[in-house]
Amino acid sequence: MRFEWHDAALHALLNGPSGPVARDVLRRGKKVETAAKMLVRVDTGRLRGSITTVLAAEGGGPVAIVGTNVDYAIYQHNGTRWMTGTFFLTRALPAAAS
Repeated sequence: MRFEWHDAALHALLNGPSGPVARDVLRRGKKVETAAKMLVRVDTGRLRGSITTVLAAEGGGPVAIVGTNVDYAIYQHNGTRWMTGTFFLTRALPAAAS
């Protein structure tokens, strides 16, 4: 039996954007996105529609970033002195485990 180690192939498998690890990270990020959209307060739907997931590289490996670019999202999430927050992103995190 002969064993050959291919560092480049292993690196692509574990860290590449199309490798199985990256696909799994993105799949889990999409689950968090879906859960967050179900948890967020809805008035016009702008905030819900703005929640997205992107795949990025951090520390040499793939990460899923779930968030929004809507400026008032932080107030909906964390709350203010006049309203309680929904914590829709942090409460959605357990969805990544399934």
